[in-house]
Amino acid sequence: MMMGFGLIVLLLLGGLLVAFLFGGSGLLRRFVGSGVFGAGSERTLRQVLDERLARGEIGLEEYEALRATLQE
Repeated sequence: MMMGFGLIVLLLLGGLLVAFLFGGSGLLRRFVGSGVFGAGSERTLRQVLDERLARGEIGLEEYEALRATLQE
């Protein structure tokens, strides 16, 4: 009886380890692939400004004022 319980616990712990490893590698791949850590992570200030306008974080007037400041 005790041996069967130990086997179940061992299988559960093994499954958790496998899930953790695959989940961790997936997160790492997501960050590296998105450019957070990898090459190509250098965005220009203009690109950041364009993205903020597209997401609606800033209005058109603020966008134009900031863009004019960047061009100086």
